[in-house]
Amino acid sequence: VLYANCDNFEKSFEVNHWIVVEHPNYLFGKLNMANEYYINKEYHKMPDVLGKNMLLHELYPKRSVFHFNEVISFLETTIKYFAATGNFEAAEVRLEILEELDQAGDNYEYAQEVIAYHMQIAVFEKTKNGYETTTIDVIHQSQNKYTQKTKKVSFTHKEMDSLYVKGFDLELATILLLPKETLIKDLENVLIDSIERYDYYENEIDENGYVEGRYFFVIHALFLLKELKSTASLPIILDVLSQNNDYIDFFIDDFLTEDVWSVLFETSQNRLDLLTEFMLTKGLDTYAKSAVNDAVIHMYYSDMLSKKEVLNWIAHILDKYNNSSLEDNLIDSTLIGLIITDVVDIKGKELLPLIKKMYHNNYVDEGILGNYKDVKQHIKDDEVVRLKKNKTIFELYDKMNSSNNSIFSNDDYYVGENKPVVNQKKLGRNDPCYCGSGKKYKKCCINF
Repeated sequence: VLYANCDNFEKSFEVNHWIVVEHPNYLFGKLNMANEYYINKEYHKMPDVLGKNMLLHELYPKRSVFHFNEVISFLETTIKYFAATGNFEAAEVRLEILEELDQAGDNYEYAQEVIAYHMQIAVFEKTKNGYETTTIDVIHQSQNKYTQKTKKVSFTHKEMDSLYVKGFDLELATILLLPKETLIKDLENVLIDSIERYDYYENEIDENGYVEGRYFFVIHALFLLKELKSTASLPIILDVLSQNNDYIDFFIDDFLTEDVWSVLFETSQNRLDLLTEFMLTKGLDTYAKSAVNDAVIHMYYSDMLSKKEVLNWIAHILDKYNNSSLEDNLIDSTLIGLIITDVVDIKGKELLPLIKKMYHNNYVDEGILGNYKDVKQHIKDDEVVRLKKNKTIFELYDKMNSSNNSIFSNDDYYVGENKPVVNQKKLGRNDPCYCGSGKKYKKCCINF
C-alpha cells in the first residue's frame, strides 16, 4: 500500500508477488494480482486468480463468513473485469449489490466510474464512422551527444550549488542579479551536468534514496534561462528534451506538459529552424515535441507570428510525418492528434486536406479529438480557448511554495481575445488517469 501510494507500482507489484507465493489463499493478495492484470489490460488473466465465475463463495468453498472489506473489494474488482470485457449486465448486477453494502459510497462511486468509462470506450468503438482507431508510437531514442562522467562540472558562481540542494525556496533574486553572461554559461553547464552524470544521479538514488530538493536543478536551470530570455541557450535546452523517457521522467516529469512550453517560448524566438529540426528528429518524446508545438502556437497568440506563418510551419511538419514510413520512427499518433487540436484552436481550416490524408493513413490518435468528421465540426465552432499563462519564475515558484503545492490550477489559464477557438483542455501525460486507476495517464489509458 505504501509503495502504491508513492506511485511506485512496480515495487508494489513485486511485493505482492511475494505475498501471493508465500500466502496463496490470502484474498487481498489475489485481488492485488487481479488489479495488476487490470491495470496492464491483461483482462483474460483475471479469472485465473478470481475464479471462472467471479464468485467469492466458489473461490473459498470452505468459508461461510467473510469480512465486510473482503466482500466490498472483491465486488469492486470483479466489476472492473466485467466492464473491461464488455459484460456490462454482469457488472451492473454486482454494482447493485455493492450499492446496498457500501454505505460510505466511495467504492460504489468508483465502480460506477469504471463501468461508465468502459461503456464510453465500447460506444466509441461502435461509432467510429468507418475509421480505424489506431495508435502508432515512436520507439524513444536518446539523442545523447555527451559522454557519461562522474566528476561535476565547475561553475563560475558558487550560487549554482544551491540549485542542487534547494527546492522552490531558491533565492531567485540573488541568482538573477549575477552577471548575465557568466550566469547563463553556468546554467547551461547545470543542464550539461544532468546529461553527463545521469547514470551517477540514478545510482545515487538507488544507494541513498530520494532526497527532497536534490534533483530540481534541471528545472531550476530551465526556468532561470527562461527568465533571462536566453535565446543562445536553445540548443542545449533542446538537447535536454532529446534525452530518453527515463531522463525526462527523472528530472522534468510533470513540468513537461505544464510549463516547458513557456521555456521554449522565451528562448526560441526567431529560431523556428531549430524547432523544425527538433520536430523532425526521430524517436523523441511525444510531449517534448508537443511542448515545442505549444510554444509556436503561443507565438501566434502573442502576435509574434502570423496565422499564416504558424500554419505553414505546422503544415511542413505534418507533411513530413504524412510522407514517412513506420520504419522512419517519426510517426507519432498521439503527437499528431495534439497538433491537430492546436490547428483546430486557431481555426486552421486551410490544413483540412492534409489532416484528412493523415486520418486516411490511420496516423491520428482519434482518442484525442475524434475522427476527421469531428475535426471539421470543431473547426467551425465559435468557442473560446483557455490559454496557458506564461508565468514569471517568481509567480511559478510562489505557486509551488503555496499551501496546495500544485503545479496546475484554473488560474494557469486565461481566455484568448478576438481569436475564437475550441475550449479543449488536454490531459497531461502525468495527470491522474481519468479511468480512476490511481496511476498517471502516461502509465495507464494513454493508448486507448
